[in-house]
Amino acid sequence: MNFGLYDYVDYQISEDKSFSQCITSERNYGGTQYIPNLDSGKSYYVRWRATGTSTYSSPMEVVTVPICKEGDAGEQVTCTKTTATIKWPAMSGATGYELFVDKTKKMEVSGTSATIDLNDEVDVKIYPIRKAATTSYVARDNAPSRVVTIYSVIPLPGQASKAKVSDTYSDAVKIKWDEVERAGGYEVEYSLYNGKKKKIADTDEYTTYNIKGSKSIFYRVRVRAYVKFGDTKVLADWSPYSYVCRDISFSDLKVVGSSSKKAKFKLYWKKVKGAKKYVIYMAKGNDAGYKMVKTTKKRSAIISKFKKRKISHNVNYYFKVVAVGKFGKVKAKSYSWDVVSQYCTK
Repeated sequence: MNFGLYDYVDYQISEDKSFSQCITSERNYGGTQYIPNLDSGKSYYVRWRATGTSTYSSPMEVVTVPICKEGDAGEQVTCTKTTATIKWPAMSGATGYELFVDKTKKMEVSGTSATIDLNDEVDVKIYPIRKAATTSYVARDNAPSRVVTIYSVIPLPGQASKAKVSDTYSDAVKIKWDEVERAGGYEVEYSLYNGKKKKIADTDEYTTYNIKGSKSIFYRVRVRAYVKFGDTKVLADWSPYSYVCRDISFSDLKVVGSSSKKAKFKLYWKKVKGAKKYVIYMAKGNDAGYKMVKTTKKRSAIISKFKKRKISHNVNYYFKVVAVGKFGKVKAKSYSWDVVSQYCTK
């Protein structure tokens, strides 16, 4: 308090303007005066007079800084692509709260929740304040005991990438997708290629999922990231659809080499639901470049030449078959990793 340039002043402090009950009534030097032992987050009224005079000044409102309780903590409750909503406990005596990100004041609110704009992960500091009702004075303090910090406030994660096959098992096809920044987990929606038998699975934080089933078929798949705030799951946008299929060559492809004078191979495989055609690739070594040798709509084929030359006896050839489907404007191929080797004998 500044009581002006008096030698001595008498001053009084009360919780009401009428000074019906004074908390403090003292004499002190004029000038600036520190008044201790006041409650936090409250309004008081002060009046003074020069010692020896009879008339007090008009009452002036003063306010003290609100203090948060030990253990008070805020939390994020939801988000969008560009905003985050947070909340915190009410602090005794606060008439409002100032929200800071880094050292920049974002906003001032009177309630105990707010929605802030953001495009990345931030820490939000919440400073309780008390405004005087009759003056422009605002009581604030940045001491750690008077600040609530909400760490790692985030916007909604971005869109996941298209899922693709990463492996084939006897009873499943394994899909994967790229990790999404700030995602707390993922949901996978999968169905038959025609949209039937739709299911949604939660993979937690894992970026892979095994679609169970031993049959060769195209699945329609999409993925989305999510974040959780307590029991609330906030979902990001779905990825574009992708169409995936197990590796035909893993267990569904059979190759028989002839034992006659004219060397040739007969290939046959199980039907892939959703496939429009099948493409056969062939090589003379597993690490050699594979060459497309035939396209067919059937589930079998006879190969008697490779690179316009007759098949050699007692030489290993390597084969793989890829199913090709078209779903609307989207073309898709089955996963291709495994190969089947075979040779012809005389």
